[in-house]
This record gives sequence, C-alpha cells and structure tokens, in this order.
Amino acid sequence: MFVLTLNRAVLKRTAVMAVCGVMLAGAIFAVDGMMTGGAAETSAQTQTVKVENAQDMTAYFTQFGLEMDPATVTVDKVQIPRDWDVHFEAFNAEIEKSGLSLARYKGKQVEKWTMQCTTLNNGEQKCLGVLLVYKQKVIGVYMLQQPSGEVTAPADAAQTAAPLEQVTDDFAANTLPQQAPDEAAMPIE
Repeated sequence: MFVLTLNRAVLKRTAVMAVCGVMLAGAIFAVDGMMTGGAAETSAQTQTVKVENAQDMTAYFTQFGLEMDPATVTVDKVQIPRDWDVHFEAFNAEIEKSGLSLARYKGKQVEKWTMQCTTLNNGEQKCLGVLLVYKQKVIGVYMLQQPSGEVTAPADAAQTAAPLEQVTDDFAANTLPQQAPDEAAMPIE
C-alpha cells in the first residue's frame, strides 16, 4: 500500500513547476516558429493550392511571372523514392527553395503535372514547368530544361527569364566611339 500525503508547500511547489514547464514549452514553440517563419508561411501558402486542371496549373506558375501553354499539359503517376541518394537530396533542395519538401512523401505515389513554359523556351532548350501533386495539393514545384535535364526553382528560372532590352540606334550612337566630322573627311597621310 502506498500513501501520499500532500501539504500546502508540496502543492505550491508542484503548481509552480507545472506553470514553468508550460511556459518553457510555449517559449520553445515560439522560437521554433520565429526561426522557420518565412519558409513555413511560403510552404503553407503553396500547399493550400489545389490543382485539378490545366487552368489551376497555369495560375500557379503565373505567380512566378511565367507564361505557360495549357494545351501541352500532361499528367503521369510517379513514385517518390523511399530511400534517397545524393542526387535526389539535391533535387529536393531545389524544391525546398519554393518552400516545399518531398520528405513527408517518401514511398508515396504522386501525380506529376507537366506543361511547357513559353517564357523560357528557346531554340536549343525546351522548358517544362512541373508540379508534383498529392491528393490535389501541390507538394513540389520545379522547372525542367530539356534536353539538358537541369532542374531549377521557378523563382530562380523567372529571374533568368527577364528580357534583355534592345539596343536602340540612339544608345549605340552615344556609346560607340566615333570620329569627329572634320577628321573623317580628312585623308590620313
């Protein structure tokens, strides 16, 4: 038989310890939320997007400033590997730049939605926007260059897609070295 007797001092000490424990747990959660605040907000924002058709996919990529061709959409089933090698870790690092991660989906079968990006296509390379979707929620996004196979985050790809300004005749006239009119007319002896 076990008998526990509590007096006022023991109850007070137990209550103070319980309150300190709750405050410590709250402080830990607050610090963790502050440290991952930016990535968590981006992740929560992108994970709530549902993709059910080509219009949803096009709208998703326009937030990065990329134009897509909805007529080229394809949907395939792919398996996220259960065991990751160095290459897949690097692939997931590119996806994490968009605030998403595939770590929770190891071994799961997901939908791979692809669509041509008209903003980044050029004569040599074809660019595809790829969304990985699990239960109609976006879990991964990346841009795939073909035939090179280079994978980049959409935000990085959009930065490289900024159009170059055309050189105007006035600009070229002001920057190219020219001879003075008198010197051009005089023959060199």
